[in-house]
Amino acid sequence: MKEKFFDDLGVSLPPVLDVKVQKVVSNLLSTRLTPTEQLIVSLSYGIETEPKNYKEIGDTVALHATKVRRIKEKAIRKICWPTVRASLMLSIENQITEHRFIEA
Repeated sequence: MKEKFFDDLGVSLPPVLDVKVQKVVSNLLSTRLTPTEQLIVSLSYGIETEPKNYKEIGDTVALHATKVRRIKEKAIRKICWPTVRASLMLSIENQITEHRFIEA
């Protein structure tokens, strides 16, 4: 099943809000994942950079593309726990609500 992202849903975030959501995601990654997992997920999804494929990431971290894929899958399982997902969504909703409140 294809993963859904804001771009896939036709939603565009204001630049200020986009930066805040990016900080929330970066914080989640740094608190839940090992440094290697964090780097691989960040490079794979283009957090703070352009997205890279498994081979490009493997070249960066000196691992085979298959190992990179396995590490990414394990990392995604870690951050997709229901409690982690709920915490992330609450943080993002709070950022959106705060942004709307400030604009009004």
